[in-house]
Amino acid sequence: MDLDDYGFFNELGSDAVKVLDRAGLTAFEREVEGLFEVECRKREERVGNSFGDEWGRILRCIYAQQRHVEKYLDIVARTGLTQADCATIAAVLQAKRKLNDALTWIERGIKMEKADSFQTSTKRDLPGRGAFCW
Repeated sequence: MDLDDYGFFNELGSDAVKVLDRAGLTAFEREVEGLFEVECRKREERVGNSFGDEWGRILRCIYAQQRHVEKYLDIVARTGLTQADCATIAAVLQAKRKLNDALTWIERGIKMEKADSFQTSTKRDLPGRGAFCW
């Protein structure tokens, strides 16, 4: 993926999450977490906000696939919350039949849109499935 100048493998990690069995997904999670941590340490050495974006995105997809809200919230706390994250969290909570909590995340995502009118809108995705990995 690092040597792909043309973007052929941009979605490889998120696509892999969809087809791995439980054991494969757990192994993939460990590997990606390690790569993400390496990128986080590199971030401390440089200025910028693009550290581990790819690995963070893949971790989000893994945690969404596992329906592990706590881990998802941990990665969001480290990388920043987006409207797509709100939609994904809401979808996971909806699948767990925690509808009031899901609604809270939908409302949070809608408020984010109002706060930043220049951000790409995912409002149309908020009531349904998450725009991020589903």
